[in-house]
This record gives sequence, structure tokens and C-alpha cells, in this order.
Amino acid sequence: MSAAKTYLAKLYTKNFFITLLGLELFFLLIDFLQNQKNIPSSANLTILYFYYQSFAALKITLALSLIFGAIWSFIYLVRSNELTALESIGMSKKEAIKPFFLVSLFVALTYILLGFTKAGYYYDDARAILQNKDAKERAKDLFFRYKDEFIYIKELNPISKTAKELQIIGVDGNSVKYQIEAKTAAFENDSWILKNASILFLDELNEPHIARSYQNELKTLNGFKPKILDNISQGGEGLNAVDAVNAIWLLKDQHISLDKIKAALFSAVSLPLFAPFFILILGYFTPVASRSFMQARFAAVWIFGSLLCWGVLTTLSKLSFYGSAGSYAPMLSIAILGIYASYLFKRLK
Repeated sequence: MSAAKTYLAKLYTKNFFITLLGLELFFLLIDFLQNQKNIPSSANLTILYFYYQSFAALKITLALSLIFGAIWSFIYLVRSNELTALESIGMSKKEAIKPFFLVSLFVALTYILLGFTKAGYYYDDARAILQNKDAKERAKDLFFRYKDEFIYIKELNPISKTAKELQIIGVDGNSVKYQIEAKTAAFENDSWILKNASILFLDELNEPHIARSYQNELKTLNGFKPKILDNISQGGEGLNAVDAVNAIWLLKDQHISLDKIKAALFSAVSLPLFAPFFILILGYFTPVASRSFMQARFAAVWIFGSLLCWGVLTTLSKLSFYGSAGSYAPMLSIAILGIYASYLFKRLK
């Protein structure tokens, strides 16, 4: 029985990779036709661009490849009567579907985990190369509040992890307590180090009650990674999963809307699970015998159905990001799909 499960897993994995390769090449070709005028002439940068863009395309191609690979595999198994043969040796339909579900679940979880790494920024890196920039476009004129401080940053470079022209104003209620200015700052050891900082503060004991001091290095803004600061003005769509979680934790009490960051995070960790749950539903409705099996109709119905459901989910994800739907909408949709898929799977014998 284990040999049969291994065979099913290998068959599905092969069809999945063939489908993924085809979809990736298709998307890269479309991207090339759209952006060929802006692609650098340097061979190294061109290769690097397509490498980054191929991973960015997985956001669309991975789930569809997992589903299309399962469709081709089920068609082959039914047409060749292998499902009937497996049933005759004691393997139930439920057991036959498990390898498809487990392989797709493993691939989906791996992709989610990659979103917690630097790979989550590959799309930004590809755009930077396309726009002929040495690094991601510098964010300018950032202004936000953190705890009892108002922070202004004239220019931020997320790649070099440096900033220029910083001002920090500390308040206590309606009173200004101090003002810190620095020409440059660098992000080191999870904190920002202000270089040659000038501190203007209230001196209630001595007239004129205002004093100034200087520090060669001043540590502040603990945990505020450059990517987090850079994406505050962009709403968090460009953050990877780790930085999105950090941003939510840092800003949860700062009276800043985190709906966009939450929506992007929930979409990133939930949408890849669409494929494993959809495959359970696909397996439930796949016939075992080939006698009345219509291959063209089966393929057309399920390809169209998967594209329709995937389109609805991605649209819902965009609506939640722009505030037209709740930030939990994508995760809730996947949860409902998972409950329905589990219900059908339990009905199988």
C-alpha cells in the first residue's frame, strides 16, 4: 500500500512541476513583452531580474500549478483505470487522495515559510532592477508617531539601512519635552544609531529654561527595521511576513491604521492553502471508473472552477487591502473552504 501511495505522490509531483514550469515560462514571457524596453542590457542584471520575477510570479502560478497538476493526474488515473486497480487491491478513494493533499500542503507551507525570508522582497528587487536603480527607491518625508515621540525622516534608504535629516520631538500630554536632530543615522543591532545628535530639552531649574547637549551616538527606535519604516507610508503591502508581524506589534498602540498591513499578512499566509483544500474537493468529485468519464468536460469544468475561485479569492484579498472588505476576509474565506473540503473528505469511505 505504501508503494502505491509513493507512486501517486511521484505522479502528482511530476505533473505539478511540468505545469509550474509551463506557467512560469508563460508569465515570464508576458512580463518580457511588457517590459522589454526597461530590462537592463547587462546580462547579469537581466538574469537576476528574471530570477526575482520568477519567484514573484509564484504568488499566482503556484496554487494554479498545484491544482492543474492534480487535474491532469486524476484524468490519467481514471482513463488508465489505475484508480479502479488501486481500489481492487484495497486502497480506498480517501487513501488515494491523501498523497495529493499532503504533497500540495507541503509545497504550500514551504512557500508560506519562504515569505518569512528575504525572498518576500524579491518583487521589490525586480522592480528596482527594472527601474534601473541601484537600490529600492528611497522613501522621503516620513512622519509618524511612536509612543510619546513624533518622528520625521527626510530620506530613508532601506538597502544601505541609513537615513538622513532625522527629527524626533518628545511630548508629554500637550507639552514638548525635547527635540532631537541628527544629520545621519544607521540601523545597527536592531536599533537606529543617530550620529552627532543635537538634543534640545527643557531645563526647568536654569534660565532661559532651554538647554542643548550633543551626543556622538544616540540609540533610539528599537525594532524599527528600515523596511518597516519604508513601508509605513505604503501601507505595508511590500512587507514580508516577519516584518509585517513586527510592524503590527510595534504600532498596535500608536493610533495608526494597521488594516492594510494585516490584510497583506493574512493574505500571504492563507491564500497558498487554497490549493490543498481545493484538491480535496476535486478528489471527492473525481469518478473512479472510466466507463462514463468525459475527459474534456471534466478538465474544462474543474479548470474553469479553479480559475473562478482563485480569481474571487485574489479579488477579495485586494478589496481587503484597500478597505472595501475586512482584513480577515481572505483568511475567513480559506477557513470556510477548508471546512467544506474536510466535510467532503470525511464522507469518503
